[in-house]
Formats: sequence, structure tokens, C-alpha cells
Amino acid sequence: MKKTTARKFYAMREVLPPEKANRTETAEGFLVGEPIDHNENGIARYKSYFSKDDEFFQGEDMTAGSFTALMNDSEALENAMSEAEEPDAGSQEELELALLRTYEQEAIEAYIAIHGPGYLEDFEEAYIGEYPSNEDFAQEMHAETGTGLPDEYNVWPYTCIDWEQASRELMYDHDEESGYYFRNI
Repeated sequence: MKKTTARKFYAMREVLPPEKANRTETAEGFLVGEPIDHNENGIARYKSYFSKDDEFFQGEDMTAGSFTALMNDSEALENAMSEAEEPDAGSQEELELALLRTYEQEAIEAYIAIHGPGYLEDFEEAYIGEYPSNEDFAQEMHAETGTGLPDEYNVWPYTCIDWEQASRELMYDHDEESGYYFRNI
């Protein structure tokens, strides 16, 4: 068994209706709905996925019978999860898991929706934050960078800004998805 991301777990669960699924008091698991091969006895084997306490795992390829046996043996399942390997070094899954230690899952998913999963190495440099609207984002950027005006001009009416227009111009160099904002790199 190896660790994986929530995104992969849920994506695999939605590929096809699961061949078999089970939920216990402590864990959830399913077999992806299409066999990947057959064992030496001609029995279909499937990719398996499990979750427990907001941790996600990709299990060994297994038959429906071995899946049921594992789900019914809570100690064996617990041991398999506790001994799960980290994803391959340098993989997108490993990078995503590392980002999840600091950033929200939704922010990472928003970045992937914009750029695809192959560009996660740029996430930290591109990520700005979450804002309720483009106008709020523009106001925050203005507050961070200042107006560039001398202090005597930093009062009304010089500070009257059309935030809608300012945000439209600002968005030429930024991306937004689900309220998360990123620099174009």
C-alpha cells in the first residue's frame, strides 16, 4: 500500500461505478470498476483504494474476495495503512502531499484546474491567496504594493479607485479559480 491524495482517491472512485465498495467504522475502501488483469486462477484483479481519518491510500491490485477479506480484518487493514509507503520521490503525488501539509486541498485543486497536474512545482511561487472577489483581490494588492503617490496625494479624492476596472486590468497577469488567486508564471 502507498499513500495517495484525496484528489486521486475521489477521481478513481468516480471513473466507473466501483466493482466493490465497503465502509467500516474506521475506514473506507473500493475497487475501481474495471479489472486491470486476472490472477493465475483467472480471477479478475482490480486497483484498490482506501481512506482513513483524511488519509488516502492506493492498495495492491486485488480480487474482490481479497478486498472483502482485508476490509473485514480491521487489524490487517490498519497495519497495511500504517506501513504505507510514501509516493515515488519526485512524483506529482509526493509533491501534492507535501503541499497539503501547508496549503488547503481546495487551493491545490484550483491550481490544478487552471494549469493541470504537471505544474505543481510552481504552486508555491504562484499562489497568492483566497479572496471573495476580483475587486477584493485588487484592493489587497493595492494595499500591499501602495499607490506610488506621495503621502500628500494619499487622501481623497486621489484615492478614489474604480476597483472593478482595476481588477480587470490586474487579472491580465493573474488567474482565479474558486476564489483562489495565482500569479501567471
